Amino acid sequence: MFESNSATLSLVYKEMANIKNLEYNITSSIQDSVIDIIIKYFIPKPAKEIHAKLYKEYEEFVAFLDTNITLQEAAKDLHSRN
Repeated sequence: MFESNSATLSLVYKEMANIKNLEYNITSSIQDSVIDIIIKYFIPKPAKEIHAKLYKEYEEFVAFLDTNITLQEAAKDLHSRN
């Protein structure tokens, strides 16, 4: 799957940057809220704690993007887990 924790974090940051660059017909405050939720969901863990559980969560996050659900739907789902 992923070669290292560093590679995983790099992919997560890249996906977050991609979300910031998406041009959806939503307000920037909603988009910022989604980014805040994603940051809280993935980033607070120290690198040494990034393991199979995070890989699984990351796969779920990618599935959100792959199914083309809206950012609002992704935010609702991620928020319900916190």
